[in-house]
Amino acid sequence: MKRFDETGNCPARYEFVNGYMQGDHWIKSFCRKIRKFRFFADPEQREMKLREEKMQESLRLAQEAVSSRGNDNPDFSEDKL
Repeated sequence: MKRFDETGNCPARYEFVNGYMQGDHWIKSFCRKIRKFRFFADPEQREMKLREEKMQESLRLAQEAVSSRGNDNPDFSEDKL
């Protein structure tokens, strides 16, 4: 079977494994499992992904807070600027 390339892409072709022909579906499911394992096995990539998710969550919470607050500070209304 072909090996993974640097991006983790999988070969999409038929192989004979133990005398049985395995198609694309078998190879793709195997590759998904390998990619998931490689993601959790690489601590830097896992840390970067978690940091990105935290940033997205904090950005979403900040946007919700600003939109729900409205214009509650009359000193900075658009009329006075």
